[in-house]
Amino acid sequence: MFTEHVPQFAGKPVASFNGAEPFAFATHVPRLALDWEAHVDGLGMADLLAELLRQPEAGELGGIVFGAWDFLGAVNASVIVDALAQARATRLPKLRAVFLGDILDSEQELPWIAQSDVTPLLAAFPGLEELHVRGSAGLAFGGTRHAELRRLVIESAGLSGDVVRAVLEAELPALEHLELWLGSEDQGASVTMDLLEPLFEGRLFPRLTTLALKNAETADLLAASIAKAPLVERLQRVDLSLGTLSDEGAEALLASEPIRRIYELDLRKSFLSPEMIKRLHATQPVIVDVRGSRFGKEEGGRRPGTVPPRQKFDLPLRQLGARRRRS
Repeated sequence: MFTEHVPQFAGKPVASFNGAEPFAFATHVPRLALDWEAHVDGLGMADLLAELLRQPEAGELGGIVFGAWDFLGAVNASVIVDALAQARATRLPKLRAVFLGDILDSEQELPWIAQSDVTPLLAAFPGLEELHVRGSAGLAFGGTRHAELRRLVIESAGLSGDVVRAVLEAELPALEHLELWLGSEDQGASVTMDLLEPLFEGRLFPRLTTLALKNAETADLLAASIAKAPLVERLQRVDLSLGTLSDEGAEALLASEPIRRIYELDLRKSFLSPEMIKRLHATQPVIVDVRGSRFGKEEGGRRPGTVPPRQKFDLPLRQLGARRRRS
């Protein structure tokens, strides 16, 4: 599912920051990640982040991407969240976007990515506009109010109802894009239609224009609920991609007048028949994306690949670790 690191984030190209080579802060967003040898050398994500914060130009950063911070599941994302919360907006005054977990399938399986409570991050950065989280093991999202957050993405193999409930209970008046990967029950998913009802009724997030409920084994039920949801009247984009959507769910969408007035409907990698695909393409002027339909194919869940024993070595990062041991 995840085969390439994010090429752009917060409106800029992403480049690796290793602490030993010059970094173009003005034009790029740094990506901080440990390789296997750095892990063996005892260099942690806290060390790499501290090195980033020591750079005079760090105060100009608008976004930060974090890749792998652990390979054994012993360290969760709190090592990042706590360090950022301590740095606060005083040391990163222009930080507007954070990606926790730009991790490939070949580096760590999605269910194994150890997240943590991200509430301190939101509290420390009142100007944060985008939070992207990959993995939901240990993830917590405390009830909070954040006036500026516009984009929230949580990618999961099985998202718990507790996390979704906390998201829906948060006061996010500026939120425009909500993307939740619901996943499957055997991976811990426990989100029900009743839980999502306040969202569908349009009582939450007054500026929401994009709703993405992806990677869901209940995609047909979601489609039926969304098709008649008052929320759709103000949405521009609905995304039910990567799930188990079949012709049954697509039929409910086609029968919905509000759905026919949105701008884009994303149903990529669903289970749609050729006949249904033709009907969906005929719903002008709605843009319908059905690429990768797997109608008639026997495919199990989208569990990512295995974790390799070693990662590609990063020489400058090893040099940084050696320099720290000598000091």
